[in-house]
Amino acid sequence: MFIIILAQIVVLLVASLIAAVGWEKLVNCTFGSAASNKNEEKSKLAKRRRHSISLNCTFSRGLSSLPANILGELASMLRLDELASLSTTQCFVKDRLWECPDVWHRVAARSGIAISSSTIAAGEIRRTCRHAIFHLDGALLKSIGPRCALQVLETGKKMLQGLSPEDLEGARPVDLKQIVARAERALGDFDPEDPKLAAAAATFIEAAQNASLWIGESSMEILEHNYRSTMQLHELMTTAMETDLHNQLSQMEQTLLEDTPRRPRPPSKAYDCGGPGPLERRRLKRKEAELHKQEPKVGATGSGWS
Repeated sequence: MFIIILAQIVVLLVASLIAAVGWEKLVNCTFGSAASNKNEEKSKLAKRRRHSISLNCTFSRGLSSLPANILGELASMLRLDELASLSTTQCFVKDRLWECPDVWHRVAARSGIAISSSTIAAGEIRRTCRHAIFHLDGALLKSIGPRCALQVLETGKKMLQGLSPEDLEGARPVDLKQIVARAERALGDFDPEDPKLAAAAATFIEAAQNASLWIGESSMEILEHNYRSTMQLHELMTTAMETDLHNQLSQMEQTLLEDTPRRPRPPSKAYDCGGPGPLERRRLKRKEAELHKQEPKVGATGSGWS
């Protein structure tokens, strides 16, 4: 009875609290701490993003306003991949860097590429640098022997990574057929046990997939087929060798167990009579006979009762 009365009192108190404060405020006071923490974290992340975007825009505007000689000095301190990453921050930064002749003159000088002094257009200098850095003329690929699969795959990957749509047109387009033909043979003959060759083949396939629009679907299928066939053949051979080795070890173990000499069994106690054996009995009989011979014989005429 006391418990029922206490429960009714608690219900009345809760009802009066809800009526006075309001249901929404009560829920927010009770469960609102976790929601408020989440909202604070979201607001902080949003502020950080806005701050980073504003810094990026400020940096990009300041970079695009630099004179050409300063941009050239900046390009001389950056690697080619870092220069490309910087160019992707904003469209006007990419246009400012890529269309600045001083940038590509510095890149060419750092890479040891000879640029004619009469060349002024940034696009022409950029194309000359890219062709020289990525060996897009195909001379290096032609000079590699047929058995040098590692060099073929690395050079082909580099050529595919440096391709541009403008390289497929013009008076001297890039020979994609040569890249595909050399890579087909290399992907069909490489040794997956060699970690360098396996990594080179995987990275070449990745580069070819990125350039599949220019390579073509049929050529891409041939490259992937050769790569998968080589890897599957290696896996099958490894599995077969492991299985054969396991069987040989089992056969050798069984043969050794069968050819091991067995220890002679000890004589059974059921047949042990406790006495001497046949040879020992004969020896004892001979000894007794010798003893009888050595005993003095008593004559008939000896002293006796008269």
